[in-house]
Amino acid sequence: MVGSLKVLAIAALGLLFVIPQAPATQCVSPKALSGRYVANDGGNYYLKKIGSTVWWMGESPDDGYSWTNVFKGTYDNGTFSGNWADVIGNDGKGTLTLRLIGSIDTGVHGFERIDASGSGFSGVRWQRPCG
Repeated sequence: MVGSLKVLAIAALGLLFVIPQAPATQCVSPKALSGRYVANDGGNYYLKKIGSTVWWMGESPDDGYSWTNVFKGTYDNGTFSGNWADVIGNDGKGTLTLRLIGSIDTGVHGFERIDASGSGFSGVRWQRPCG
């Protein structure tokens, strides 16, 4: 009896290597700056690049109830800089300079803040959600 259980266990273990496994899902970063991003402040940011002008609308994780902001800037060689302002929830405003993570040629993974002025803006790093 014990011998047949060992054979059965070895056969079952062998099937694990024979049965094909589904590959892990990989996120492919789009070759465009426009799209949805999630930031370290929990917010969702919706970007649109038209020519060299970059626009966004950012909202808090509660669908913008706590805060919503807008941004208009200029894209140049992997960075974009411009002005932002709160439109709901706070009274902040200022400037931001951001650097792409990745590139438009190979895929934009996100972007990060490299300079800022003003008060009330807590986002530092933005990433594209997978899927």
